[in-house]
Amino acid sequence: MKPVGSGPYELEELTLGETATFVRDEDYWDPKAAPAARIEMRYIPDPNARRSALQSGQIDIANTSESEVDALEHLDGVTVHNYPPAVLTNFRLNTGRPNLDKPEVRQALNYAIDRKALNEGLLDGQCDPIGQPLPEIYDGHLTDPPIDYTYDPEKARELLAEAGLADGFSMTMLSGAGTEPFESIGTALQAQFAEVGVDLQIVSQTAPAIFTNWATGAYDSYIIVSATSPSALITMRLTYQVPSRFPGPRPAEFDAALDKANTPGLPEEEYVAALEEASSIAVEEAMNGFICGRRTQVVATDDVLGADTMGVAYYAGVLDLRYVGLAG
Repeated sequence: MKPVGSGPYELEELTLGETATFVRDEDYWDPKAAPAARIEMRYIPDPNARRSALQSGQIDIANTSESEVDALEHLDGVTVHNYPPAVLTNFRLNTGRPNLDKPEVRQALNYAIDRKALNEGLLDGQCDPIGQPLPEIYDGHLTDPPIDYTYDPEKARELLAEAGLADGFSMTMLSGAGTEPFESIGTALQAQFAEVGVDLQIVSQTAPAIFTNWATGAYDSYIIVSATSPSALITMRLTYQVPSRFPGPRPAEFDAALDKANTPGLPEEEYVAALEEASSIAVEEAMNGFICGRRTQVVATDDVLGADTMGVAYYAGVLDLRYVGLAG
């Protein structure tokens, strides 16, 4: 099987879970988009190993996470580049699973999250707490959401009691094995949920296994950083209307609002209103476990050019290596 694409680089070699090597497409319409003749991407989940690889010159540029910024900013010869908050740290919820099929239970989980403590204690203050599906840069972001998910364990316990779960319940959460900050956030959520009577069981798996297993609907939740998209509508549709990402049922009103926003020629004010309606439903129904809006952060050696102007990096959450190369 031969990969198909339209970018300035062609895939030369792929070793799943390890490396992917790309070479410049000499026939690409914009030669400036491929200043590097060859790009080798390596999967290095351990932050200490990534830092050592940067210092030793084994790699030139990498994604980084909130918990690593302080250590990286003190290294000679490297710079951390911050993009506006867009990518969402959250946990997806399977609304078709027992207990989680009740909105009150999903709301309780959101009230049980101490977002400020997670941000300050684990994310170096780099992930803005959020209780809705769209960050501020998008149409549809709610300045006055129908529910303000503050940290309120008492409210969480009340909602669980209303749902007939006064004694709590157990739930599973998929998490990438050996990946930060997910492991630390998962451990913190275990403690916060335990305060309201919810026994959170973390299931660590490799990324390929998680993608497959989450789509089957066999797990309750999945902690992830969700990349957003060029528009709010695309972001919402990819987040909630792709079965492999959101395997549970959705409110019909939610789909109707997104369908309206997708109407060709819809006036701008009606488009925004439809997105806000969908966002409001997602908040009221607690369709996700909302945590924070993450700044895409990139660390690069000082001879890398273009690390601070990558086109889609701010919402994709990954390196956009068009127009990025090395000095000289």
